[in-house]
Amino acid sequence: MSTPINRIQYYSGYTLDQNLKRTNINALAYYTDLNDEQVDFYAMGPGYGKFVGGVNLKSVDQMEGNIGIEKWKYDPSLLTKSEYIDPLSLYLCFRENKDERIEMALEEMMQARAGW
Repeated sequence: MSTPINRIQYYSGYTLDQNLKRTNINALAYYTDLNDEQVDFYAMGPGYGKFVGGVNLKSVDQMEGNIGIEKWKYDPSLLTKSEYIDPLSLYLCFRENKDERIEMALEEMMQARAGW
């Protein structure tokens, strides 16, 4: 199993798209006690990019962006009914991350999902 992310594009502006699922740190903060960050991350399936709209939404580099949109290998909405991506996909997004706080949050999330 590998990460579902093909690439991440950063934008400035604001999106009102209800079809995008929250991902990355935003989803990990939702499932755990990890603090959220200021950048809003969203996941979208293949071919959806041309439909993403927003207010003053323009492509920028990572340091300037307040929105990160992950382009996925599959449609993230297939595995969840909430506004957040599913825990297994989230785990796959972060499993190579060596940040200790991320590792602890992933362990917390997986233990909660397993009912330990």
